[in-house]
Amino acid sequence: MSLINIRKNNELKWSKKETSKLSRRILALREDQIAALLNLSGLNFNLLDIEKVVKDIIKNGEKSGHLSILLFEAKSKKVLLWWLKYFEKN
Repeated sequence: MSLINIRKNNELKWSKKETSKLSRRILALREDQIAALLNLSGLNFNLLDIEKVVKDIIKNGEKSGHLSILLFEAKSKKVLLWWLKYFEKN
């Protein structure tokens, strides 16, 4: 697995298995869903940068630093998982 794994005290903690599974689930979303997930998870990237961030996630997959940011710096596990499940069913 190639996810950048630099953690701070307030970052979410996932097992390697969870990280891999979540990455695959996120990468299966449409671009507009990934963009929404970034902001709904509490990351609030600059709106001018969202398109570049999403393209980086799609292009680089698990190697994307932005995907790592989404996984480890979201507001909470509960929020990230709720929105991910919501987008998967819609």
